Amino acid sequence: MDVNVEQYVTIKFCQKAGFNATNTLEILTNVYSSSALKRTTVFGWFGRFCDGRESLYDDERPGHPVSTHFTENIAHVAIALKED
Repeated sequence: MDVNVEQYVTIKFCQKAGFNATNTLEILTNVYSSSALKRTTVFGWFGRFCDGRESLYDDERPGHPVSTHFTENIAHVAIALKED
């Protein structure tokens, strides 16, 4: 499991258990030390769970796709590599 997702689970648990966001941040900092989520991230996710969110994963965002594969681009790169 991704470290961030582990921390989202902890945030969700703490919110459901009645902790506040500040206590949750302290718990995460004690457990994960330097790899703990930042304050704004913890408070943001805490608020989402307070609003009824159940998913632990980021929502899809509009914009450029993470990766694209176009046959013509691959061919151009292959030719450029051969010429170099």
